[in-house]
Amino acid sequence: MPRDACNLDYPLAEMWGGQLERSQTLVSGGRYCDFRYVRADRMNLKETKCP
Repeated sequence: MPRDACNLDYPLAEMWGGQLERSQTLVSGGRYCDFRYVRADRMNLKETKCP
């Protein structure tokens, strides 16, 4: 898979009215690909993490 393919996810998320959050991908050498789509109405909420 071309490295640039993963970069298309960000503008697509914006077109759908949200935002993509991702810390690593397989293509960039990460152990796994993690991602989360955030809806526009939830983008300004502070994230809380469970212990």
